[in-house]
Amino acid sequence: PPPRREPEAPRAPRAPPAVVNFILRVHPHETGVPKLAREYLSTSDQLKVQHLKKFLGMKLQYAPVEDFEVLVALENQCVVLNDQLSLGQIVSHFATDVDIEVILHYRLQRPLL
Repeated sequence: PPPRREPEAPRAPRAPPAVVNFILRVHPHETGVPKLAREYLSTSDQLKVQHLKKFLGMKLQYAPVEDFEVLVALENQCVVLNDQLSLGQIVSHFATDVDIEVILHYRLQRPLL
């Protein structure tokens, strides 16, 4: 008879991706691109900054999308976010309170002088 195999442990179902809510708003000093028709967005926490830039390029009909910078405002300064950061990482790092809405700004990169 064939060797008896142990029954496999049932696999835990994969959790659905978490959803994050945030506001994506044009930077107050940006004049090169318009604001989005809808600023309040809800998407997977796995989405990365580079995907937001592609989204902005499509919605605002702007190319190249690499010209965009996505920033988060901290007190009185803005921090440019790395393309590889996920929205989940950004929200968990910058949303200090569950009730605080995360607001991200976008602008076109400033040329280096």
